[in-house]
Amino acid sequence: MSEVSGAASSSPPAPAAAPPRELAAHEFSLWMDDARRSSIARRLLGERAALERLLSLRLEGVLNHDRPASANRRWLCESIRAWAPLEVIFPTRDYAGLAGVSGELPRHAALLVERAYGHVLAATRNIGAACDLLRADAQLLELQISVASALQPALQATAAEWPRALRDMSLAMAEFLHRHSIGLSPVLADPVVMSYTSQIAKLRRDVEAECRRARAAA
Repeated sequence: MSEVSGAASSSPPAPAAAPPRELAAHEFSLWMDDARRSSIARRLLGERAALERLLSLRLEGVLNHDRPASANRRWLCESIRAWAPLEVIFPTRDYAGLAGVSGELPRHAALLVERAYGHVLAATRNIGAACDLLRADAQLLELQISVASALQPALQATAAEWPRALRDMSLAMAEFLHRHSIGLSPVLADPVVMSYTSQIAKLRRDVEAECRRARAAA
């Protein structure tokens, strides 16, 4: 099951001790076989071989890094950061109960695309087409999150809880910023916003510091 999408699958999980590329291939197959997770990306961005190449470019960049665990951690953080603003506009699951995520933003999707993704709208010249392209991007990012999450224990020999916390905070902060951009009242209290901002910034600093240490050691 994808940590992000929560989509159920009848396919057996990959062995915990499987090599990283095998884990990635397993996650890719789960994603491809689940229309809810991949259908728009498949329709707009290419068939299996093309999508495999897109994933492979990022995957090989991680696995060929001098410190693959650090590179994977950065990949996961960057993917979550890019995915969250799209997910709150085009949600793939029910986030009821998650602080800061109201479920209201899909009703304002057209306005948010105009305000936040004007470059996509300018390229497509159509709100519906722009929304589809953004959904495809979100699906690709969700795939990358699933793969990077699966690689975490394989590369670091331990499972980590921080990706889920980062995901939840990133979703809440993405909604906060989107609401501000179109004049909706916030649903997060100011102290919570400050706390989330501080925690996310610290995690990013830690990731960058870890990568710098890895480069220096190499």
